[in-house]
Amino acid sequence: MVHVDAAALGQWFGAYAARLELYARQWLAPMEAADAVQEVFLRLAAQKSQPQDVAAWLFAALRNRAISQARSTARRRNREQRVAGQKDEWFAEDPATAIDAATARRLLSELPAEQREVVLLKIWGGLSFRQIVEIVDRPLTSIRREYLAALDVMRERMGESCPKKMD
Repeated sequence: MVHVDAAALGQWFGAYAARLELYARQWLAPMEAADAVQEVFLRLAAQKSQPQDVAAWLFAALRNRAISQARSTARRRNREQRVAGQKDEWFAEDPATAIDAATARRLLSELPAEQREVVLLKIWGGLSFRQIVEIVDRPLTSIRREYLAALDVMRERMGESCPKKMD
């Protein structure tokens, strides 16, 4: 339910969006900053009445959103690093055939997001391709192709064999 005039909202967006995004970049990455600005304008659109000082409201709302998101991102990264450090044994079942955990993390981080997601769901999640299809809502053939492509890339970059186990 939109309460603020759409024309006014458009004018404010034109006047403030770039400045707001620049302001948000002190806490957030560029894409995150752009998303935060859009979220703030959506919140403005949902206001029951127009704030007295729209510019001040936008900057204050963006500041709160950006700081909150930056804290959340930092907590998530810390948690992921802690878990990653604890899970190194995942890669060390047989020292003769083990993949170095740091190398595996680096290779995974270099994969395109879609491929990385499928590999993580398949290998670390232990899910079948059909289960992955349900989660990511992409065709089974695409999921299998992304998985095999990811393994091929990782195998090539490692210079070693990497299992192609399918279901």
